[in-house]
Amino acid sequence: MEKPNLEYVDKLARGDESIRKTLIDVIKTEFPEEKKDYYDSLKKKNIKKSKKMFIELNIKLVF
Repeated sequence: MEKPNLEYVDKLARGDESIRKTLIDVIKTEFPEEKKDYYDSLKKKNIKKSKKMFIELNIKLVF
C-alpha cells in the first residue's frame, strides 16, 4: 500500500503537532465519504457532479 505524502500537511502545521494531528484526522474522516460519493455519482452517470468532485478530491490529495 502506498504511503501518503504528508509534506503539505507538515507545511500547514508549521511544526505544531496538534494542528498536524487535526488535519490528518479531518482527512481520515472526510476522504472516505467523499470517495464513496464520487464513485456513486460515477455509477449514476452524473458526469457534472463527478467532474466537480474529482476536482475537489484532486485538490485535497495534491499534498
